[in-house]
Parts: sequence; structure tokens; C-alpha cells
Amino acid sequence: EFTLSAKDPATDRGASASGVLLTHAQVLDLTLQLSSWASVEGMVYRSDGVTPVAGARVSVKGTYAITDFNGYYHLDLLPLGSHKIEVWDEGTRGTGEETVILETHGETKQVNINLPGQGIIVVKVEDADGQPVNGASVTVNYNAYLYGTTGEDGVTVIDHVNAGPFTVKATAMGLRG
Repeated sequence: EFTLSAKDPATDRGASASGVLLTHAQVLDLTLQLSSWASVEGMVYRSDGVTPVAGARVSVKGTYAITDFNGYYHLDLLPLGSHKIEVWDEGTRGTGEETVILETHGETKQVNINLPGQGIIVVKVEDADGQPVNGASVTVNYNAYLYGTTGEDGVTVIDHVNAGPFTVKATAMGLRG
């Protein structure tokens, strides 16, 4: 993974982009279009608004930063305009987002992001006779897909599910429910 940035000292115009090289000797063509820019920085917290989230990926328009030990992030050389700031915490599958409007060249906006609370979903799959189904595939869909497989008791536990609406589907032996 990499981040590139360019800034013309004569005009103070700049741009940045991030990406990933996937294969050995891969050639990746990038064009950075210099323009008026601004920055955004802030903290990423758990749902309590106090506990920092270290190691979360914060991204805006193809540019990203990883939060430090204190949950701090900084993104520089973003084009002016309205942007969605997206957060992904791989360790807990936590996601969050905020919108920022960057209006003034060279400004730095402070945007703190609280990840939503999370819960645990315990799913029990039974057949038509009320007997537990071993080996059923369970899918939870909220804004991501999470998967589990039931044990002999017909139960699977799926943790780190963001608070909010979700759907659960189970399949086994060609049946769905």
C-alpha cells in the first residue's frame, strides 16, 4: 500500500492518492491533478466517545491514513468540496462515516468519528420438527456480510456486529430460512 502526494510550491496547488500494488513488477499509472486543497484530521473513538481506535483505516476519495495509538488521523491535500470520511476497524469489523465540507484552500477541518456500538448475534437453526441443524451456513447482512456455521446444537455466534438493522439467513441441505 502506498500514498503519493504532490504540491507545486509556486501555486500552492496539490493532490494526493493512495493505492495498492497487487503483483510483482506491476506498473500502476496514476495522474495527480493539482488543485486547491484542504486537510481533515481528528480522532476515531469507540461508541463511548472516549476510547480511541488505534489502527483503523480512515479514507476519503482514494486517500487513506491509519489511526495512530491515540486514534488520531490526518489526511492532506484533499480537493475542496463535500467528502464522505469512511472508517474501517479491521480488528472489530467496526465501520463509521462522517461528511465534511472543505471550502477554503489550505484549511484543516477537525472531524472526530465515533464508531457505532456493537453486539453479538446468537443464531439457532432448527428443522421443521424443532431439532437443531448441524452444519447450517448462516449469513448476517448489515452493511457487510458476516458468516458462521452451526454446531451440533444448531447454534452459531457472530460477534462484532454493528448496531442497527440487519438480516439473518440460514441454509442447510438445500433449505433456506
